[in-house]
Amino acid sequence: MAEALTLQPETAAVPAAPRPAWPGATERRAGLAGSIAAALAHRRAFILLPFAMIAGLIASVEVPEASLPALAAGALAIGVTAILSRRSLPGLRLVGLAGAFWLGFCLLTLHGALWGTQMLSRPAYGDYRVRVDEILSESDGAMRIIVSDLAPLAGARALPVRRARLLVRGAPALAPGDVMAGPFRFAPVPGPVYPGGFDTQFHAYFAGIGAYGNSTRPPRLVASGSAAAPARVVDAIRRGIAARIDAVLAQPAAGVARAIINGDQSNVTEAARDTMATAGIAHVLSVSGLHLTIVAGGVFTALRLLLAGFEG
Repeated sequence: MAEALTLQPETAAVPAAPRPAWPGATERRAGLAGSIAAALAHRRAFILLPFAMIAGLIASVEVPEASLPALAAGALAIGVTAILSRRSLPGLRLVGLAGAFWLGFCLLTLHGALWGTQMLSRPAYGDYRVRVDEILSESDGAMRIIVSDLAPLAGARALPVRRARLLVRGAPALAPGDVMAGPFRFAPVPGPVYPGGFDTQFHAYFAGIGAYGNSTRPPRLVASGSAAAPARVVDAIRRGIAARIDAVLAQPAAGVARAIINGDQSNVTEAARDTMATAGIAHVLSVSGLHLTIVAGGVFTALRLLLAGFEG
């Protein structure tokens, strides 16, 4: 009897499926230019726009300040290029990046032209009429305020500044929009204490503050502002929040809470300030990443609730 031979079919080797490459891996190996090309090819140019704007902002600091006509000419050239490239999608994306770069390049110049001010070069003293723009802090009968519309009285020297920061003592209850008059002393805004330190003049210029000063006698209230003015409404809300905090918290917690929520550091005790500085968390008393995170989280939550109300 012949032995039956059982033939087992040979199993063909199945090649393993290639592992999918990470999107853009080939382009990343090509360097920065390859990464930018990959972003443009995959329609991710929007991600590059903030980086282009930051690059333009850095470039504007490193080169001499350009005039407004030159900036307008550059914007016009980018606009014309966008029109000529309207049939080319990659061209439009490149023009968009160029526009973001140019916007960043123009930011400081445009901000200075819109809100900057001429800085006071020498001290001034006399009677002035001013309008209150903002109440920065209030404690121990003294108020730190931002004023504008500085009008000289009784032969006082006219000031070229747009706004000034004043320390006022013995003033009546003030709110944004009020007009007061009295004797004031103005001085130039100080520069950095040491090279490379915090430049007070730089920040004051872009805030439109061209002088620091104080009242030499209690000023008088000339006119009250409108109760419906936005700045006055915001100030009333801030005062209401501060009153609620003071009603439920004791010092030093009340002063810290007012600084974090309202930005008013006038009631932070010296002991609390020293303790927080020693712990390395004194930055939370001023506008910092904590405050921006709170605002960003609130905006994100509100937008998510709003979008959740729409059916997909």
